[in-house]
Amino acid sequence: MSLTRHHLRNLRNPLHQARIGSRLAAAKVSRSSALAAASLLIVAGSLALAPAAQASTSVSGYVTCVDELNVEGVWIQASGGSGFASWSDAGSGYYARYSRAGISGSWTVHVGCGGSSSNWKYTPDGFQNVTGSSASWTCYTPDDGTSTYGCQLT
Repeated sequence: MSLTRHHLRNLRNPLHQARIGSRLAAAKVSRSSALAAASLLIVAGSLALAPAAQASTSVSGYVTCVDELNVEGVWIQASGGSGFASWSDAGSGYYARYSRAGISGSWTVHVGCGGSSSNWKYTPDGFQNVTGSSASWTCYTPDDGTSTYGCQLT
């Protein structure tokens, strides 16, 4: 395309230059606004697709080692917040109360029966998953004469 005298004259005209400049500025603002809006929609969409965070809770209860070996520890295995529970003797060494905060989702126990707190003799696991905040477990080990090895809700 060749420029005519008319085009060249308009390019020198300050009013025409101002109109062209404002159109270019508007185009830049519009493009910037569109990119910002698209970015915002992408972020908002990814947040809407993210799973909702589960609220954490405290769990507690009692564990019993049936063979009368002392409870040496309680581990809470959970969808979120797994770890050692605090526990204390509840009248005899083989019966203890446990608790752990910060648990989310379903959970179960692993109990140390006998041995020491750093070296459990038996480690029966819970057979079921719990969704509530309280559960008591009876744990069976090979020393108790049964064929069951694990912890059942009681």
